Amino acid sequence: MDAQDKTNNVSNSDPERANVSSANKSWAETSAVDFNDLTEQLEKTLACNQESRRRSVFNHNVANFSEALSKVDEFENYKKQELQKQQNFINYVLQAADNLKHLPPEYPRPEPSEEHQRYLKEGPNTENFMRGSVEFMKNANSYLREMTEALELQASISELSQCSLDDLASKVIHQNLAKTSKNSHTIK
Repeated sequence: MDAQDKTNNVSNSDPERANVSSANKSWAETSAVDFNDLTEQLEKTLACNQESRRRSVFNHNVANFSEALSKVDEFENYKKQELQKQQNFINYVLQAADNLKHLPPEYPRPEPSEEHQRYLKEGPNTENFMRGSVEFMKNANSYLREMTEALELQASISELSQCSLDDLASKVIHQNLAKTSKNSHTIK
């Protein structure tokens, strides 16, 4: 058996070995039959298979490219239509807003009397309220500070008064005890 027959037998019995053995061949030993098989395989992959979900660059034909071009045209037409719809909508909204400006009001706005207007002008507003609240807070803080000082002063005065009363009571008690002790010495 020569080398070619051995290679064919190996490729028939084990496809993995056939791939390895064909990979080991040099370009000089490759026959024209292998190239024919290769071209047949390429033609099979290039043929468009409608059932196949996968596609590659190699399995497209001219019809597929014309379909793709028609889809691009369809997309461009769709894009133009949508832009036109968008512009129509914008024009509609602007026209409706313009129409609303020219319509008379449904309900007349009542104007307040002079007395009400004067009251509203002189009445409280946010700025005056804030100014008043700032002034009120200053006055309240001043009052609390003065009240705290007054309470401390009152407590101090109460304490001094109590000390004075205790001291006076102590003196009176000592005087009374001294009188009673003199009287007790003289009585005996």
